[in-house]
Amino acid sequence: MKIDNKRLILFKQNWNEAQRNQAKLNSSLTRLAATFPLQANFLQHSSEQKIESIDAFRVRFADLQDCIGNKLFKGVLLLEEEQPTSTLDTLHKMEKRQILPDVELWREIRHARNAFAHDYPESDQEKADTLNYAFDLAPELEKILNNVQVYCQQQLEINLCD
Repeated sequence: MKIDNKRLILFKQNWNEAQRNQAKLNSSLTRLAATFPLQANFLQHSSEQKIESIDAFRVRFADLQDCIGNKLFKGVLLLEEEQPTSTLDTLHKMEKRQILPDVELWREIRHARNAFAHDYPESDQEKADTLNYAFDLAPELEKILNNVQVYCQQQLEINLCD
C-alpha cells in the first residue's frame, strides 16, 4: 500500500505529540503512585503542591486520551485511505484492527476524561472516585498507544521510532 506522504508526516507529528503526552502522564503516575487511591479527606487536607500534581495528572490524562482518540485513531484510517465517519464507527474499526481491546474500554476512558474535563464533580468524594477511576485506567492508554505502534509497524510498515 502506498501511503500519502503528507498524511504520514501529520500522523508522525501526532504520534510524537502522543509520546510526549504519555511521558508526562507516566511522570504524574510515578509521582502520585503513593497517593492513590485518594480519599475525599485527602483532597481537603493536601498541600497546594500535591493538588497541583493531581491537577497535572488530570490534564495529562485528558490530553493523551484526546490525542489518541481524535488524532491517532483517525490518522490510522486516513493512512489506509479510509475516511473516518462517526466516532463509534472509528472505535469499532480500531477494535477490528486490535488497536483497541474493545470499544467499551474506550468508552470508560472517555467517561473518566469527561468526568473531570467537563462535569468535574462537586463533592470531594466524587472527585476522589473520579480521579481514582482515571488513575486505574491510565495504564490502558499506554497499552493502546503501543498497539497503534505495533499496528503501524506490522500492517502499514511504518516505523514510528525514526
